[in-house]
Parts: sequence; C-alpha cells; structure tokens
Amino acid sequence: MVSFDYYLDPESTVNDTIRDMKNLAQLNPTRPYFLPVHVREWSSVDKIHEVVAGLGSEFEIVPVDTFFDFANAHPTFRDRVS
Repeated sequence: MVSFDYYLDPESTVNDTIRDMKNLAQLNPTRPYFLPVHVREWSSVDKIHEVVAGLGSEFEIVPVDTFFDFANAHPTFRDRVS
C-alpha cells in the first residue's frame, strides 16, 4: 500500500522524477498504492505541475485524508493486547 516517503530531490529533473515514480509503482503492484511525496521549498510549483502532468491518467493525486481513511478501513497491524 505504501513503499516509503519519496523525497523530491532538488537536483532531479522532471523526467527523472517521473521515471522514479513509475518504477516505484511497478515494483509495488498492489492497488491502491500510495506514495507520499516530500516536497521542499526549493521545488517550484511549475516543476511539481510538470511531474503530475507527466505521470498520466494512471496516477491520481489524493489528499492525505484519503490515505488515512483507507488505512483505517484496512488495518495491517495486529492488536496484541487482549
């Protein structure tokens, strides 16, 4: 469901970032697959917009609440307290 928090390197190109995200999605075939993206202040809005546009229709940007709602509805932890 989640691989890790993707750190958007300020030195990476838009194409490198798109390739990274698509590769991560291929490595994690279970759907839905959530990839939190860590965007820092040195990334421009234009760069993020280009990345999102370049991902194509197979990717969807959702608010973090969508992830939390899904995770709460499908817990993967075990309660060891009886």
